[in-house]
Amino acid sequence: MRFRQAVALVLCTVLSGAPAAFAAPADPAAGHIQALIPDASRNEKPAQLKEELAANDLLRTGPSGRMRAGLSDGSILSLGSSSQMRVTRHETASQQTELELSVGKLRSKVVKVTQSGGKFEVKTPNAVIGVVGTDFYVSYVDSQTTVICYKGVVTVSAIAGAAAASSPAGATGAAQATRLTAGQKAVVSGLSAGSIAAAASSAELTASMQETETSGAGSAAGSSAATASHHLGKWTWITIGAVAVAGVVIGIVATRGGSNIQRKGTP
Repeated sequence: MRFRQAVALVLCTVLSGAPAAFAAPADPAAGHIQALIPDASRNEKPAQLKEELAANDLLRTGPSGRMRAGLSDGSILSLGSSSQMRVTRHETASQQTELELSVGKLRSKVVKVTQSGGKFEVKTPNAVIGVVGTDFYVSYVDSQTTVICYKGVVTVSAIAGAAAASSPAGATGAAQATRLTAGQKAVVSGLSAGSIAAAASSAELTASMQETETSGAGSAAGSSAATASHHLGKWTWITIGAVAVAGVVIGIVATRGGSNIQRKGTP
């Protein structure tokens, strides 16, 4: 009797953990850190390669730091030095992404938005930059937002109180919304007049790209797949372990039961 009670206790203990293996997975990560140059942090702690990103994470770089992050939809964010950015929202299925650049420089290579109602926006203290799918640069330094479009189309809107971008040199837009195409730039000043939208010079294009470059930094390409594999493996082995232990215990019970029956039937 004691043996059977012990077996029952073991089975209850093992199987009680099984539901966890089949529980609904946690919310998917917004992305992961692909590369970085030290002097970079995530949520005030030193950033690590392959580290997962979640909504509302705060990414910060110091004077010598830089960081590249890959979002779960395939978009790439390259943060320059002395910068601070927050991923306020990232929903892959509905293609809803919102970033806040409070200071510094950011280059975004955005996967094309195809979902109805989808959007990709970068907000600075005095402007909102919207895209459908493009490659562009945003900086916010000394109360001034500068936007350079490398590819595709970018819309720049001044936040109420900021100087509206004008639209000479081929750029088009209303008083507070400017549409940029490849090779154009827009500048939105704090509370002063004189913002412009015009062609970006080759020097400006080159400098902006260099300011967010992470060449030579530690790389973690493909870490999303590795991370997913890691989590899948973890739960798979928990499940296999639980089933295996249960099988062994059941086998012991069967063997012990058969032995008892044999003893009772022996003359």
